[in-house]
Amino acid sequence: MSTAAEQARDLIRNWHERGWTQFLALLLGVVSVALSAPLDDFWLSIASGRELLAGADLGRALPFTHTPMVEGAINPQWGAQLLFAISDSAALAVAVQVALVASGLLLIYWRALTRTSVMGAALAMLVALAVLKPFLIPRVQALSLLFFPVALLLIERRGQGRWLPIAYGALMLIWANVHGAFVLGQGLPLAFLIGPLVNGLRARKLQSHVRENWPLLITAVIALLVPLINPVGPALYSYAYGQAANKIVLQLATEWDPAWPWTEFGAPYWAFGLLVVAGRPWRHPHRSGELFLLVATFIMGVMAVRSLPWFVLTSTALLAEQICRWLGPPGSMSRAAGNVPATGGSALAIPIVIAVAAVLLQPLRPLLPDSIGRLTPIMPVALVDELERQLPDKSSREPIFNYQGWGGYIAYRLGSRVATFVDGRIETPTIATWDTYLGLIHAKPGFIGSLAGVGIKWVIVGHNTPLQTTLESSGWRVALATPEGVLMERRADR
Repeated sequence: MSTAAEQARDLIRNWHERGWTQFLALLLGVVSVALSAPLDDFWLSIASGRELLAGADLGRALPFTHTPMVEGAINPQWGAQLLFAISDSAALAVAVQVALVASGLLLIYWRALTRTSVMGAALAMLVALAVLKPFLIPRVQALSLLFFPVALLLIERRGQGRWLPIAYGALMLIWANVHGAFVLGQGLPLAFLIGPLVNGLRARKLQSHVRENWPLLITAVIALLVPLINPVGPALYSYAYGQAANKIVLQLATEWDPAWPWTEFGAPYWAFGLLVVAGRPWRHPHRSGELFLLVATFIMGVMAVRSLPWFVLTSTALLAEQICRWLGPPGSMSRAAGNVPATGGSALAIPIVIAVAAVLLQPLRPLLPDSIGRLTPIMPVALVDELERQLPDKSSREPIFNYQGWGGYIAYRLGSRVATFVDGRIETPTIATWDTYLGLIHAKPGFIGSLAGVGIKWVIVGHNTPLQTTLESSGWRVALATPEGVLMERRADR
């Protein structure tokens, strides 16, 4: 009979040999992400879904505000909004979101496993999670973290399959009615067509190369046309391709800022890129489509912070290969990290269990202290509670002035009783609306009188803003002050 000491040694040895070191690291990473993602504009998505379920126009921007919106403004996220609102529970909606995003990350992990060992795949995913963490917050945009890997794998595993155009077309139909990042799906087939076409031109056998890649060519055409099937038709293309040129969006949305190496988001991104480049991906000429995609997605990430995930998702498998080369063959440095073949039974089973645990954790978040559950750590919960108590019972919605970042939560809580000034949407208010908002929040001369002019009696803003100071000196009453901000009421004689 083995002694307790021998059993302990066997347990430790098996732990390393089965690669559980990486799985433990992945578990810590996933739990950290799952609990460190406070909701922000996700509240607006749920509120929007409720309106759509009640019969609102699917394609048009929903009028939660009392201020003018851009003429013809659309709602490109209606599909996701319906999905999140069906349960009428924020926690369950987040669970659905986490399940979909986790599925996308598992696909990227599986893609890496097909090229290297569990060690390389798991460690590469851990590095990728460190870069992707800011982009895993519950929001509709994060759903593209599922659609992008699915599109990538469909193209890479296509072979000569005639099923590719149909499967890819179905994916594009869903993606286009969920989020504007469907334009990535339109570019993927083109990236993988460039290599064969260039090789065909060099060999003077273009026609034969085209015949060999006809499913991909048809897929590229379908990817360009299928997204037209949406509630607003071609207007969706104008929205998706025009975002990068929208002056309002570029000025106000920090996620459209460039990701230079010295910036908060750019530093880890460039570090990740250097690790990938160190593996010299150009050494694989048979992966020309992947190389074109790497270059394109890296440039996109540098141009706009919001585009950082696409390069990370594309290159994680390459990083996994490079990690294995750095650590060496089994029996060297890799032994301590748990280098096992990709065919190990736990290679996918354990990460799937981790993902399921992260999903099941979401419905429990409301039961945890807010400092841990983090459903509303930055939302003015008590201020909205007080406003709800103070609002008169009337059929029309009460116009208020609010901090822009809180507009979605206010719409989620009081959408049927309150009309906000602005909400989480950047592109829907008119330029005049943004000018007025910025003039008020900074208490610029000539703007304060506009509050009474449009019948605004209530203001919800953060502490120590110029607007709060000016309103207090003008006789407005502080109805409630909390650590998040203040709720102010205009006196009847003002």
